[in-house]
Amino acid sequence: MTLSEQLKRLTLSYEHRRAPRFEDAQYPYREVISLYQRELEDSHVLFPEIGLRCLERLGRLSRAGFAMITADKGDHRLDNWRFAEPPQLVHHGSISLTANYHAVRHVFESRGAEALFTDHHYNNINVACILMLDSPQRYANTRLAYRKSVARFGPDDFFSLKLWADREIDKMRLQQILAFWRLGGYDAEWFIQTAKRISSLLEGANDEEKLDLRGGILRMWTSFYIMPQRYDLALDAGLILFEMDMYADAKPLLDASAQADDDPVSTVYFCLAICSLEMEQEEEAKAYLHRALELEPDHEEAIKLLEALG
Repeated sequence: MTLSEQLKRLTLSYEHRRAPRFEDAQYPYREVISLYQRELEDSHVLFPEIGLRCLERLGRLSRAGFAMITADKGDHRLDNWRFAEPPQLVHHGSISLTANYHAVRHVFESRGAEALFTDHHYNNINVACILMLDSPQRYANTRLAYRKSVARFGPDDFFSLKLWADREIDKMRLQQILAFWRLGGYDAEWFIQTAKRISSLLEGANDEEKLDLRGGILRMWTSFYIMPQRYDLALDAGLILFEMDMYADAKPLLDASAQADDDPVSTVYFCLAICSLEMEQEEEAKAYLHRALELEPDHEEAIKLLEALG
């Protein structure tokens, strides 16, 4: 089995035994352990000792303290740990466990930190900011940014909406797709999911919608970072721009796709040839056509166009 297949089959078993060091008066997090002993009954609590030690070390590296921004599946309310069952592994390519944000919050608030969490309950992603700084209340702009970007409507809210939107793509109009795309900060995954639907709607799109789509694609591409994935963003974005006759914008994206693809298709090079011709780059167009014919010798359109160019 591959490593990912082994991880999917991984299960946990627990052995209950007393750990005296947690009850030692010298244990650095003894106060929060005592709180759990008083307030929690028959509860299984993950305790982030290594995470706490890492944050303390981070704080010592700075004369001003630290600010931590974190987003994970994790609870910061003590009530959510009451009668908690033994932790289960969550599989998503690797494995993870629910984070204990309550312990992190309790430890650092007792040392003067300010912890920013949402008033409403999270569903999938708990986003927090902890200010372990001198006079953390002075950082009004940080609190305002958190309130604006997380507390009012944040990544967790967007994720919940996206689970619904994913099922409605085939019913959406172009304006609805564009609006949700803007709401998600021009997310690449949303574009990939909707590319086929966008292509089908282009015939009826007006000039304003096409310009908004172009602007979104360019903004998305400038903020996109390449990582191993199952899709070719440059190809889908380039083809949408090509379909809108925006050849100068489509060409660098299609070229990026061709360069990155170990097994490119002739269609990409044919489209690059058309872009070059529209930009009055005839010699470059011929080179692309020759490359297309190397991949597909009987590509009729490429043959005809190359003959027309002499």
